[in-house]
Amino acid sequence: MMNIQIIKADLKYVSGFRENLDSVAREEKFILFLEAPPLASVEEFVKKNIANNVPQCFALDGENVVGWCDVSPLSRKTIDHRGSLGMGVVASHRGKGIGSLLPKETLAWAKERGLEKVELEVYAGNSSAIGLYKKFGFIEEGRIKKGRKHKGQYEDMILMGLFL
Repeated sequence: MMNIQIIKADLKYVSGFRENLDSVAREEKFILFLEAPPLASVEEFVKKNIANNVPQCFALDGENVVGWCDVSPLSRKTIDHRGSLGMGVVASHRGKGIGSLLPKETLAWAKERGLEKVELEVYAGNSSAIGLYKKFGFIEEGRIKKGRKHKGQYEDMILMGLFL
């Protein structure tokens, strides 16, 4: 039986977060990374998020990180009302509702923080993620034809947005 808890990002779990990021990245089909950055870079990313109240949540199964979700505000003054969503769940814990718990908490925090719109990019072939995002009210706003090229294969990227 899983004991899943969604928490705000905590430096205690940086190593586990990096392992998750690396695991999902190495599947080479869900996120832009093909491997996680070095631990020091991931730790710096989480430290900055915590210091700047950037919505970032981890899913824990006991003490183990099994997923993450973050909404990074865009950096220029004229677009800082918008944020970019990134998330992932490790393969062993998919299909168990964690993908719904993470954005629920993270999007609520983003709204509370004052963000007005959340955007994301998703591979056109990732129908599970697209379905999840639509469940939260994201709509397709555009498409980047052949937006991803990996191992000689192209894939469109769908741009989605949600007004909070």
